[in-house]
Amino acid sequence: MADVAGLVARLRAAGCVFAEDEAALLLAAVPEDTPGRDGVLDGLAARRAAG
Repeated sequence: MADVAGLVARLRAAGCVFAEDEAALLLAAVPEDTPGRDGVLDGLAARRAAG
């Protein structure tokens, strides 16, 4: 899920009003060379979607 559009869509579906900004923050928090980056981003997005 490292693509911005997918992350934004997931956050938007969860009701995040500022999904684009939040996606940018999540992507910035996890460097591209992080092992398992997609899994880390999935976890962060799931936590955010849960509230």
